[in-house]
Amino acid sequence: MRDPRCAGSDHGQAGHRRLEAQRRVNANARDDAASPGELAPRGITVNVVAPAATETPMLKDPTRANVAPKLPPIGRFIQPEEVAAAVAFLLSGEAAAITGQQLVICGGSSLRS
Repeated sequence: MRDPRCAGSDHGQAGHRRLEAQRRVNANARDDAASPGELAPRGITVNVVAPAATETPMLKDPTRANVAPKLPPIGRFIQPEEVAAAVAFLLSGEAAAITGQQLVICGGSSLRS
């Protein structure tokens, strides 16, 4: 069964390596967030922001033509400002109780199977 986070992706080994790296980052963030006496008591939160294909110059790079991302269900790619706003929220006081989490900004791509 394909991992839903790789929905629409047929990138073979590179995709599997990227997914494994993502799992490790998420595990490290959760471990760091849960370490007693380390970060949380000092008000430091640890979260992962995982945007899908984001409208940047890299997305239009002709050398990436063989790995062109699929358009997510929202019908457009993620905008950099949307990622920045999510990060700004996680850095704000309103998000002080959010730690050890992964925020997927994918326009619905992760819901595909």
